[in-house]
Amino acid sequence: MKVQKSDNNLEHLAQDFLNAKETEGKSPATISFYKQNLERFLWWCKNEGRSLDVHEIDVRQLRAFLSYVQKTPKRCFTKPTSPRPLPSMATLDAYWRSFQAFFAWLVTDGLIEADTSPMRKLVRPKVPKKIIQDIPLELIKKALDIWDEKTLIGARNRAIILVLLDTGIRVSECAGITLADVRLGDGLIKVTGKGGNQRIVRLGEVSGKALKRYLTLREKYEIESLWIGRDGRPFKKDGIQTMVHRLRKLGGNVRWSPHTFRNTFSINYLRAGGDPFTLQILGGWKDLEMPRRYCAALKVEDAFAVHKKASPADQMKRFLELPE
Repeated sequence: MKVQKSDNNLEHLAQDFLNAKETEGKSPATISFYKQNLERFLWWCKNEGRSLDVHEIDVRQLRAFLSYVQKTPKRCFTKPTSPRPLPSMATLDAYWRSFQAFFAWLVTDGLIEADTSPMRKLVRPKVPKKIIQDIPLELIKKALDIWDEKTLIGARNRAIILVLLDTGIRVSECAGITLADVRLGDGLIKVTGKGGNQRIVRLGEVSGKALKRYLTLREKYEIESLWIGRDGRPFKKDGIQTMVHRLRKLGGNVRWSPHTFRNTFSINYLRAGGDPFTLQILGGWKDLEMPRRYCAALKVEDAFAVHKKASPADQMKRFLELPE
């Protein structure tokens, strides 16, 4: 493929890339993700006197940047302020994914040759798999008991928690729900996910009643957003996250976040007999990777149950005199 003549400057092409992804319909969160990572790479290139010509950026330059990120606690990037902690492999992988998208776009647009892309030799960072954590239902019950369902805010918080638990929707999806999206009589809610993709999620009896209670108390407010604050304005993503984070005072050695509720929905759905294929549909995943990870988490629970009966050390009890 013949490469087109163009402005080869990294800074200019990075902006063209972001514009292209925006017109492709990528979400604002995805655009922000790419923008931040490419800006930090650009800052490093300028600070280190590295080439800004995309034809001259090779795998060694990308590796040097990732090494800088991995080993430098006082890295500054675009805001030379306080030191940052050394990153996890997930952070390095985030940069790798940004580079992958950017250089793939350069190839697609005919700005570099496929066989000269530095990504051909840049090995993806290996991110360790972490234990999937959920929130015990009895702990969620304690959270619900904090709020008075007879007040607007109390009813709202209880409804949000139960909707997150019952549907597994993302916090951005939850924050974006409008009154027009709610079909309370059918127990259905339309949510808009990544890339503007829409799907329908279902409420059970408990979450449906909690939402109905909240809607009764917010009747006088004529704004489009489903969730509202004390001032009658939309209760946005940051507000939901803060509300959930404050539940950490309940302890339980769990991470209180909207995403942990997504884990809790998935684990309990499968635990109660759901299957990974319908979980994929309900959760809005594009493939079965995450549902399969949740299935694997349940297999660990099954293994523990078997171990409780077949513990080799416990089989030694007949030979040992153990204190009561």
